[in-house]
Amino acid sequence: MKQSLKIDKNLDKHLKILKSEDGELSSLEVATEGNGARISGDLDVTGYTDNIKIRSNSIIKADGNVTLDSGGDITLDSAGDLTINVAGGQMTVTDNTALDPDLIIKSNDGSSSAGNLVFLKDRDGSGTTAGQDGDSLGFIRFKGYNDYPEQHIFAQLKSNMTDVTNSTEAGSLSIAVRTKDSGFTGSDLETGLLIEGSDTNDQLNVTIANGAASLTTIAGNVDIDGDTITTAGNITLDSAGDITLDAGTGVFKFLDAGDPDDYASLTVVGGTGATTLETVSAAADGHLSLVSDGDIVLNAGTGKYIMKGPGTVPEFSVANSAYAGMILGYRCLGHDSGRVGYTITTGFVTLHADATVRFIAPPSGVVEVHVQAGSLSAAAGRYIYLGLSDNATYNTLGAVHEEVVWRNTDADSQVIRNTWVISGLTAGDTYNYWFGIKSNSVGSTLNYGGTGSGHYSPFIMKVTALPAATADFAVYG
Repeated sequence: MKQSLKIDKNLDKHLKILKSEDGELSSLEVATEGNGARISGDLDVTGYTDNIKIRSNSIIKADGNVTLDSGGDITLDSAGDLTINVAGGQMTVTDNTALDPDLIIKSNDGSSSAGNLVFLKDRDGSGTTAGQDGDSLGFIRFKGYNDYPEQHIFAQLKSNMTDVTNSTEAGSLSIAVRTKDSGFTGSDLETGLLIEGSDTNDQLNVTIANGAASLTTIAGNVDIDGDTITTAGNITLDSAGDITLDAGTGVFKFLDAGDPDDYASLTVVGGTGATTLETVSAAADGHLSLVSDGDIVLNAGTGKYIMKGPGTVPEFSVANSAYAGMILGYRCLGHDSGRVGYTITTGFVTLHADATVRFIAPPSGVVEVHVQAGSLSAAAGRYIYLGLSDNATYNTLGAVHEEVVWRNTDADSQVIRNTWVISGLTAGDTYNYWFGIKSNSVGSTLNYGGTGSGHYSPFIMKVTALPAATADFAVYG
């Protein structure tokens, strides 16, 4: 024994020195059952196993602090519960080793179950007092020191009871972190993740981030099993690559303020990609406007353009030729310039290097070329012929396009016009035609333009798209 433990010779029945079989002192028994022992100094256990055994329902009580100081591990082994009552204080685990200390809840059970870390809210400790809505169930707080240095909570995990009504209980779990509190106007800790139970069976509501300008980053994909995404303001989809919208039905609807009777829809047919843009209106006033501060380009890969009536009304444009009637090229001479008088020769000659029109052939490959040549003054018995050239120096497009357009028996003057139909053009190719004219005899003059009142009509050369050849609707014989 240590010298700090002195045993008087006057031993009584409550103090016994026990010996081993070889007669050596082995242990000290203090008090009988139901009584205790008081040690005013240190208790140094030097037995082989260094065990202190406490019988059931026993209490170790100290008037001051108690320190368990071991050169090795300290094991508390209880066959029942182990309760530590700090009576309003704190239980602290400290260590000065890097990456330590650890708080480990270890389960040695062979099943799939494991241990629990339980926060229990019991208002009076009896387990019989009802909780209240809003009661806190516990916090896990992460504290540290700023550079002042002052201790602050930098993050915390908190759970509350939001509804304690029997059979409709609901709770909440939140994760909060400390954020900038400039001028001490904020609340320091802001909730970044809030999970709340609801009045709907098996439904949880989740709020992510704090503040309308906060940023939530998702590294992977987002899988939404619901059907609504709402925002208090505008919503922007900003992608460094493509944005793909994939609807299982191929229908995309655009509503205004949730109105299901007035909307626009975009329908994509799977397998072909055929797309329909449609407006739906309860009052049949769902107009469609294309407004662009730049170009509007219509580009049909097949070269087919179709105009239909409402609903099931069939195409009313000549088949696939809704572009028919479009002016492809136009040239006007003498609109606001001095009069030009041209003496007609007996051989085809282009009227002027500028008496030309350029155009790109439409999908049908058929055009109408119209010329208003000006005012013709001719002597009696004159025949006037008009033709088309593919060069500024007359080079006929063919005799089929050289036509007699005027014949007089007496001297006469009139505005002369003619129209040609040209087919067999290659869609998308560029063409240039010049106007040619001749007479069977000299003595005729073509006049156009002028600036004064009563001047001659201008020279006009115009090319218009015609529809593709279609039986009964567009026939070129």
